[in-house]
Amino acid sequence: MLAASMLPNLDFESKDPGEGWKLRENWSLAAGVGRNGSTALVWENHDPAKYTFPVRSFEIDQGGANYRFGGWVKVVEGEDLKPVIAIDWSDANGKWCGSRGAIAVVDNDPNKAGWTRYELVSGILPTNAVHGNLLCYLPRKSTGKVLFDDFKLERVAIDPVECLACSAYKATF
Repeated sequence: MLAASMLPNLDFESKDPGEGWKLRENWSLAAGVGRNGSTALVWENHDPAKYTFPVRSFEIDQGGANYRFGGWVKVVEGEDLKPVIAIDWSDANGKWCGSRGAIAVVDNDPNKAGWTRYELVSGILPTNAVHGNLLCYLPRKSTGKVLFDDFKLERVAIDPVECLACSAYKATF
């Protein structure tokens, strides 16, 4: 399960529920529809030509960092929708350097009421990455209605020894 987030208002429960988010067309906030009756981010689109996504920007405080991120998603209307929660990062000049998308996590919570948790550890970001974005979207040409709630973003420690390798397997010395 995700720990406390490093960014405020990823659950849309502050005095200004949209604080920190750049919401675009087809995206809104709705009270009472989130997990446990909270406020949720709502994507509703009936025009397959429209493609927009909200962004929550953050500064990467240490090059070469690892981030755990994710959130909860509920498909309300639409067939074969594949919602995405992702982070991307760029260098000091704004040049895009990469991105990662979270994956659905199998939970044994019988009370989740149609909500699916997504989570991923980013892997080590490039040392020149200084700006990041937490975002969510649906693939182009998607139509329907999807709820997003309780996003999380946290920096996680990097294990200095994740893997040891030796090319001298069964070699004789």
